Amino acid sequence: MSKPKLTALVEEALSEAYGYQSRVVIISTGELQKVVDQAPKGFGQEPDLYRDDVLFVRKPFTASEALALVPQNRVADTVHAGDHALYFRRLVAEVDQSLLLKSAQKAVFKHITIRNWRTTMKLLEMVTS
Repeated sequence: MSKPKLTALVEEALSEAYGYQSRVVIISTGELQKVVDQAPKGFGQEPDLYRDDVLFVRKPFTASEALALVPQNRVADTVHAGDHALYFRRLVAEVDQSLLLKSAQKAVFKHITIRNWRTTMKLLEMVTS
């Protein structure tokens, strides 16, 4: 089954089951491995200093295109694009100044799902074990 067909089936099932408009990003095991491999140096390694989130991007956007549309506060936020995701780092001390969650109503976020680094690593472990 193609990725677009699988995405549509999963979104429909979740939407019906939970009564909201579901949006999912489906990636292969290889793509998930690439997301982890492309993370900036030190990403996810200092949880007391940073909140590190992976923003998985789906069509019609590429990660590079989404990067230009995701607002960031240059004091609190640092964002990098990989092939399939954005790497969003927020300073814990400035987290209330971060624009990540404050801008979730922007249209681009209909094509993004966010997972913290720990969850991303757990997902990779689950699909490669």
